[in-house]
Amino acid sequence: MNDSSMQLSLKGKSCLRCSFPQAREGNVLSTALSCLLLAARDGCADVSPRQYGGTQCFDSASESKVVRASCCVEFEHFICRQQFCEACSNESERIKVVRLDGMFRLVTRIRPGPLLFLNDGKKRLCPNEHKANLSHSSNSISTRHMLLTDVSITRIKQALAKANVSFQNGHTCLRVPCPRCSHKSNHAQGYLNSTSGTFICYECRFVAPWEAFQRYLQTGWNLEGEEHNSAFVTDTELQEIQRRIEGAVEIKKAETGEVFRVLKRMGLQRIQVATLARNGYHLSYDDDQPKIILPVRGFQRNLVGLKYLGDEGNVVETFPREEMAGYFYTESSAAPNRAILVVQPADAIFVTQETQLTAVAIESTSRLPITSLPLLEHFDNLTIWFRHSLSEWENAKNYARKLGESRLRFIRQTSEYDRPITTRNVSNALKLDAPVLHKSLVTFSELRLQVYDHLKQWKLAAGIKWTRFPGLNKYLKGHRRGELTVFTGQTGSGKTTFLCEYSLDLLQQGVRTLWGSFEISNIRLVKTLLTQFALIPLENNMEKFDEFSDSFAKLPLYMMRFHGQENIKNVLDTMSHSVYVNDIQHVVLDNLQFMMGVSEDRFLRQDMIVSLMRKFATEHNVHVTLVVHPRKRMYERD
Repeated sequence: MNDSSMQLSLKGKSCLRCSFPQAREGNVLSTALSCLLLAARDGCADVSPRQYGGTQCFDSASESKVVRASCCVEFEHFICRQQFCEACSNESERIKVVRLDGMFRLVTRIRPGPLLFLNDGKKRLCPNEHKANLSHSSNSISTRHMLLTDVSITRIKQALAKANVSFQNGHTCLRVPCPRCSHKSNHAQGYLNSTSGTFICYECRFVAPWEAFQRYLQTGWNLEGEEHNSAFVTDTELQEIQRRIEGAVEIKKAETGEVFRVLKRMGLQRIQVATLARNGYHLSYDDDQPKIILPVRGFQRNLVGLKYLGDEGNVVETFPREEMAGYFYTESSAAPNRAILVVQPADAIFVTQETQLTAVAIESTSRLPITSLPLLEHFDNLTIWFRHSLSEWENAKNYARKLGESRLRFIRQTSEYDRPITTRNVSNALKLDAPVLHKSLVTFSELRLQVYDHLKQWKLAAGIKWTRFPGLNKYLKGHRRGELTVFTGQTGSGKTTFLCEYSLDLLQQGVRTLWGSFEISNIRLVKTLLTQFALIPLENNMEKFDEFSDSFAKLPLYMMRFHGQENIKNVLDTMSHSVYVNDIQHVVLDNLQFMMGVSEDRFLRQDMIVSLMRKFATEHNVHVTLVVHPRKRMYERD
């Protein structure tokens, strides 16, 4: 192993990070690292940065920085430490050469920039994990959703096998040892989502994207991710949960007549008082009207939250928040590997009371967070029992895709079986459940009830009505999933402005929307949406900005970070990821021309993209709105 040094001229300061702020983006610094790697390859002689691809940033500086590098001929262990000034917290970052995919690459992390891969002195950037191509309009969302780039169950298993990491197959996840807490306990296990590659550990309350977990497998560095994900309960919140339970009255200690009156007022008189008492539920008298307190349990049955049942037996409060990694469920030992998925906690209680089967109350039929998927892994058979409506049927199909269609069955949606608690005989209804998957051939008998629903509920089958554009309802009938809308018009005719309000109308009705704006920046897009949302010119009413922003942030709006020309594959990857992770129902792409690239046959390329979008809408059951610019006419060119 040889020691050497080389001098890199810095521009005015001795701190590399202060001298080149653009190094945060991996530009100038990557050139400096290229010099180091080439110097190591060529025997570690004193080298001029200019000779090895240095840029003008290294020219005629007043100070210099000596970087000492230890390296060996095989490039097996190349370590360099760069000291930064006090303003940069005197950080010391490690750089090393590792063998990845049969090639030697220099790997470094300079926070907060992305991981750099350099091969033979040439810069290589990994997928930008710190700047995901998907953002949410609300700052309250803490989960950083990562771009799904070439993630598949096969690639995940290959990466695990190459790193000699054991795993167990599951319905939606692979069970693997947690890199952070497995040394503390042999039972500390994490879960890798089979579709997105997202890593989740309930023991240390940690979430990491596939890019970070893959980097851990390849380099052995510490796994980076979110330690305080909103899906997990905090210690302070656990204390408040305990305080609330202690301040409530246990139902088995309450007067039976009082509990029955509470159930009757809620319309839940079919639920027996003995059922509530046997499960250890509580009554809260904090308000004028008593409420039933139900536990939300997460990994290994740990208590992570509370649900309050109020008027009409509906959930009136969830503490500490919704979309926690946990469910309210009622257990039974009769069939431990089977569960019934229902909408309301009252339905779950009634199903178990009548059938002795485990029932799980899901939080939302239109949203299934990936942080909650592993909690259903131990069930081999799941039966979906949602409300009797076409929209709930669409949601049930999306649930089946996410949970694994092979283990899913569903209750035939008829008015007779609208909800378990209103069904005369729950056991008989469950005997009529049908598999989600069917053979290639289908008969009218299997489709008869669905055809009946479409005919009887033709208004709902037409889709969601627009409130801001009633004229659209006359021609389009409504916004339906699984379809493609091509929107066109001359330059400057107001296509983007109209689509903003068109999508905002649906957003305000709860349609989860993904916007891909390639022509205008997301800042301009959100400005237009926010102004249309406020219905007043905000530039003249800035004192109301925070008020409208807080309300706007609650809309289920997501945006791609793409701007300008972009490869169609990257766009489809982002769309697939968002549909899976965020349960997107409507995708708006403005516009097709920015996804075409340079092609000799532009008409063929355009037809291909439209075909891909139509296929995507059908396979993922989402509505895709695509803006297409018409060919410019002669007078427009002039």
